[in-house]
Amino acid sequence: MASLLRSCLALVLLLGAAGIGRAATPVVTAVSSKISRTYKRAKLPDGSYKRELYVIANGRYAPGAARNESIDNVKFPQIAALVAQYLARKNYYLAPKAEDADFLLLVTWGTTIPFTDLNRTGNLSSLSSAAGDSKSAMNNLKSALAASNLPQGQGSTVGEAVRTAESEAFRANDALDSMLLQNQVSESARNRALEQDARLLGYFEEMDDRNDVSRLAGAGAGYDDLVIDLESARYYVIITALDFKTLVNENKQVPLWTTRVSIDSRRTRFDDALETMVASAGQRFGENSNGLERKPQEGSVTLGELKLLGVSHDAKSAEEPAAEKQK
Repeated sequence: MASLLRSCLALVLLLGAAGIGRAATPVVTAVSSKISRTYKRAKLPDGSYKRELYVIANGRYAPGAARNESIDNVKFPQIAALVAQYLARKNYYLAPKAEDADFLLLVTWGTTIPFTDLNRTGNLSSLSSAAGDSKSAMNNLKSALAASNLPQGQGSTVGEAVRTAESEAFRANDALDSMLLQNQVSESARNRALEQDARLLGYFEEMDDRNDVSRLAGAGAGYDDLVIDLESARYYVIITALDFKTLVNENKQVPLWTTRVSIDSRRTRFDDALETMVASAGQRFGENSNGLERKPQEGSVTLGELKLLGVSHDAKSAEEPAAEKQK
């Protein structure tokens, strides 16, 4: 924790000369934002929000399954610069001194690694085939049992047919049970991966709300659309505001608000879509989105030369509040 505080408080904030262009096709962003029950912004007499101050830190970069220079080459200061611009629109500003900060902003970004089971399609096909074999074998057994009621004199032949049909039915059912188990294991792994990414990207509650009996009653494909989103690799940026004084004085992470934004990474460059993503997320900084917002956005960004804006605080004095606490 001390190293995290040192890194964020000694941060030199850089602003990029970002030239905003237009994307060839709209980018569909998915935004989820939540505030804690204890977080309430004070308002000024004119109805605007009172200014709040922050320090900012590099949370974590999570690369995807394969190298992708469009995101690998984007560094934390570039993302922080864009985030700072949209924070200012909500009256959030960089603290001139650490002790003035209301919260610590953690910025995490990366690419999800969706669940992939190369054998899943084959398993489903084999499961369907095994189910068909089992049904056919059971029908043969029923026919053999019905034939066993034929007049006396054909008993030995019929008995052998019944035994053969029983053996075939046993093997077919055993094969079906095995395929069902394999499919259950695969689906369990798939569902765990879906849940993990759903929680990361802010999809979980939306999926939970849509995963009800209405899916079976033809009430739309909303749930399936969300699953399709999560089963593709997605770029994401997550901005989390932690109560700074509690973090420093009690070494406890208390989230005040979190905003998450993601887009499908297919046929999309992260560096082109970053401005669009942050702009979409910035509308919800410090607010509740009341669910997942999925909507098309236009625009892109070209990250240019960076320039120095300022230094939030030095590492030595950053530890002073904690040191005072221990005296």
